[in-house]
Amino acid sequence: MRLLNGVLDFSKIESGLMELDIEPFALRALLEETMGVVRTAAMEKALELRLDVSANCPDAWIGDAGKIRQILQNLLGNAVKFTPKGYVALRVKRSARWMKKRNCSSRGGHRHWRTARQAGGDL
Repeated sequence: MRLLNGVLDFSKIESGLMELDIEPFALRALLEETMGVVRTAAMEKALELRLDVSANCPDAWIGDAGKIRQILQNLLGNAVKFTPKGYVALRVKRSARWMKKRNCSSRGGHRHWRTARQAGGDL
């Protein structure tokens, strides 16, 4: 079922029909919840899960938290699946250069992503 949903989501992206649920969300809570989803699989393989969110990274964001959670679960799930030993780390940091290049702005204490992409393993 997950594979079918992934194919359908990809088809929607390609056709420009992907609908986003844009709402305010707390980044750190979303990251903690997402790490919790893969925690059992990591424990079964004796892998340590590490979450590192830089202090200068804002917590208040506006975007599609469900899609972000889905992407992170997929990335973390694959990382756990294909990591034989050691740890899996999710690092989140704020980069002024990244925000400027991506046309990211701040309004009302929230950060707005207008475009996003995966770049060289970083998200």
